[in-house]
Order: sequence, then structure tokens, then C-alpha cells
Amino acid sequence: MSRQQVLLELLDEPPIGFEGRQPNYFWVRHPLFDMTRHVGELLAFKAMWDRRA
Repeated sequence: MSRQQVLLELLDEPPIGFEGRQPNYFWVRHPLFDMTRHVGELLAFKAMWDRRA
């Protein structure tokens, strides 16, 4: 079994706690999407800082 297949199976398993209603992927997905959204904000801060200098 490939490493990728093992990872996909782990993400598809129900987590410990939370009554197993959502797969592990559900809990990993949200912070990743949130970080992506904040990259734009950080780039805007950098651009403002660069204009100040």
C-alpha cells in the first residue's frame, strides 16, 4: 500500500471524540482553508509596509 493511500485512509476515518460524526479530513480542512484566506491579508500588510518605507 502506498504512503498516499495510507494517508487517504487515515483522513477518511472517524476521529476519536466528537462522536465520530465527521471524518478527520473535516477537522484538517478548515484550518488549511483559513490559512489560505489570511495570505491575502498578509500580502496587503506587506504592500502597505513597503509603501511606507
